[in-house]
Amino acid sequence: MIGAATETRASHNRWLLVETFNGDGRQPSVIAKGRTAIWMVPLSTVMSKSRYADEVRVLVLRAAREGVPLQVASGDGQRKLAASPLSPADGRVHGVYAWIGGQAEHPPVRATAAGAWCLNLASGRLLASGELCQLYGIKPDDLARPRLEAEAFERLLPSADEGRALGVLVRGRPGDEYQGTWTLRRGDGQLRQVTISCRTVTRPRPGGRADVVVRGITHDTGQSGTAPAPGRLMLDRQVLIAEQRPGTHRVIVHPRNLRPLRWIDPPPADLACTARGPHEPGIHPGDLPAARRMAEEVTVGGRAEETLRLRDNAGGWTRVGVTASQVLLDPGTSAALVTLSLARQAPGTGSAGSASSAAGFRADGRGHAHSPTSDAWARRNSSTSGSARE
Repeated sequence: MIGAATETRASHNRWLLVETFNGDGRQPSVIAKGRTAIWMVPLSTVMSKSRYADEVRVLVLRAAREGVPLQVASGDGQRKLAASPLSPADGRVHGVYAWIGGQAEHPPVRATAAGAWCLNLASGRLLASGELCQLYGIKPDDLARPRLEAEAFERLLPSADEGRALGVLVRGRPGDEYQGTWTLRRGDGQLRQVTISCRTVTRPRPGGRADVVVRGITHDTGQSGTAPAPGRLMLDRQVLIAEQRPGTHRVIVHPRNLRPLRWIDPPPADLACTARGPHEPGIHPGDLPAARRMAEEVTVGGRAEETLRLRDNAGGWTRVGVTASQVLLDPGTSAALVTLSLARQAPGTGSAGSASSAAGFRADGRGHAHSPTSDAWARRNSSTSGSARE
């Protein structure tokens, strides 16, 4: 591609997609060459045979810093260098397309699409660039709404690699990386193969504080995706113990902050489970101690059962049977597999019209800038606790 042996050939495959998740503080790495995924190989390695490697690296970092497309001549005047940044998701450019060609050539049209995203691990808020929303086929009037972390997976079909991806979110450890290939179901129903690349980093804030965020890029490989076999549920090839039953909804839940990470079944329609609804998801403040006890039992490898009041779309509360057990995401990282069920409700305890759905198991908000801990939720929900449907 950009190596000395291929610098003189014009082709759409000569675009490199380079991640800049850490800004200027780390050597950028290549995550795609044209349509082909590259597994985070340092830019210096990919361009090791090119005498223009340093100039391309400087141009990539400059384009990421300034956030505008750049085109310059090489120092010896023999080549044209171009860098085009992806639209930022959180104010910082996550990736840059880089190209090198002859002075008489023009950068070719890119044959594939990519979009940036950023997940704040404290707030659970997911930010997506306009390019990512277009890749997903999201309607224009839905681009700006807030999203929760579980919504990052709602259009992604089950993958044998998803346990490793979820493990990055649970650990929240700066420096952790993930790359994997998934099948995306676009808004128009089309299946596309995408590669997801991301890294956990710290993002400085005023006053010396810092957020831990996951910065990522989703890249369309230009190929049609393939749906998994019906009923195939995978967490690193692990068979989930709980089978789907009418009136139940399964979800992978973060063991510490109690936020849903990945819905195994479609989330319940009548209860507050996403940022789309009129009310924030939440656990009744009076039930938070029980929810925390469940999390503690699951963390040590146990199984826990409880009835919890969860926020519904009418702004009230619905009692839901909750069963939780430990599920291994990757070696050394686990989460809670939670099954929500109406079958264990006592007669008359559910909300009106909720006979066929369950509530979302969640202790976070819509992804506000502050950290929505369980205690914060208790304070926020206390003003409405009187509307609980006992």
